[in-house]
Amino acid sequence: MTVPHPEPTPPWPTPLPDPEPGPIPGPGPGPGPDPVPPRPGPGPDPQPPSPGPDPRPPQPGPDPDLPDPVPQPPGPEPVPGPPQPEPAG
Repeated sequence: MTVPHPEPTPPWPTPLPDPEPGPIPGPGPGPGPDPVPPRPGPGPDPQPPSPGPDPRPPQPGPDPDLPDPVPQPPGPEPVPGPPQPEPAG
């Protein structure tokens, strides 16, 4: 009766079977937080500056050293025009 010989083993290591593929990595993190909103502008223009004092010099009054001005005589009497017809009504 013969004893079966075991299968001869090679002297080199046998390659390991291919590992099961792992999960596919995702697309990564999102775009991140929203950017900072723009700051509001300065708003409406303030009140315009006041023009300040009048640059014109004050008008001189009557000179107290001069005599009073001579009154001028009145002009001629107005001449009445031709009579106007009354409007029909």
